[in-house]
Amino acid sequence: MPIDPNNFTQLNVGEQGSIMDETAVDYGDIAPIANPYPLASGSPVYRRRSRIVLAGQGTSEICNVTNSNLAGYEYGITVKPIARAYANPINYFDEATGVSPNTPTTVATYTVPSSTIFSFQGFKVSGDLNAKFTLIVDGSDTYTIRTTNANLDGLMYFNTPIFELNSGSFITIQVVYYNNNVVTCDFEGTIIGFNTAV
Repeated sequence: MPIDPNNFTQLNVGEQGSIMDETAVDYGDIAPIANPYPLASGSPVYRRRSRIVLAGQGTSEICNVTNSNLAGYEYGITVKPIARAYANPINYFDEATGVSPNTPTTVATYTVPSSTIFSFQGFKVSGDLNAKFTLIVDGSDTYTIRTTNANLDGLMYFNTPIFELNSGSFITIQVVYYNNNVVTCDFEGTIIGFNTAV
């Protein structure tokens, strides 16, 4: 049966209390999926996940926070963000041909479609000569990659998406290369991420 996000096992702290604490988590999957979870089309698919509960007589027994004179035997909990599940990967590729030197030129522009959120994960670039590539998000310079004669390929990639954009926002890869000779070059770029319906 599908998991009800409002019906989960909750820890009852104390003598004879429950040893489990769970919650239903929506990881972004959307029905339909195969049995035994016959959900209505478009419904979110929840998964049951355990929760960590910290308990003590006071906050000092849960965590004693210090930022100086660490002795090496202190205790702590390491946390990290949970990567969401995504159903629609985006690898938007485009290129600019015959680019003149010393002139900033657009290589690729991706506009977030309506009714979606775009989660940015990285971008790849390449070209005939070494160049400076700038990623521009809604008109603001955000990241820069500089390629070299030894390596004409550039990549900036994050395991977890680092920002999201609403529909209508746009991401642009711009290139500029410096050369005193009048020679034109070709460049290409790929914008990497995921779209999630809203």
